[in-house]
Amino acid sequence: MFEEGNSSEKPSDSFKLISDDLPGAPDIELAKTGRAGEPEGSRILRKGTSIQVPIVLIERLSAQDRVKAEEFINKLITRHDELEDEKKEIRKKRRELGKRCLDIASELHCLKAHPSDWIELGLQEYGNMPGCIISIVDLAELKQRKQN
Repeated sequence: MFEEGNSSEKPSDSFKLISDDLPGAPDIELAKTGRAGEPEGSRILRKGTSIQVPIVLIERLSAQDRVKAEEFINKLITRHDELEDEKKEIRKKRRELGKRCLDIASELHCLKAHPSDWIELGLQEYGNMPGCIISIVDLAELKQRKQN
């Protein structure tokens, strides 16, 4: 794949890819590594992204190819930024949906309540409670008190 470099080196020794989505892992990095496994030459093309570029490979390119490579890398960075934004939006929506789910569960609990608790729970907010229902609620309340 790469013509330059020591052919005896294993690709895993020459390049390191670390995902920022793994707990405790540093930023995404693709860089030439030295003997100790430390990055030798990489740079961040644009501040605010965690994608690093293997400058060792880009430096060896002709000026025309370097421009093409940087255009491609900028597209990767743009896509990275889009995905990060989408991830933030999804997290926000999940929080909102979680809150709505709790609200629905609470309301369902109220709707399933015993008729003696309807007034206390404020079920009359769904509409004027007709007199015939109020008398049933009162009767249910009296019956409940007698049982306790």
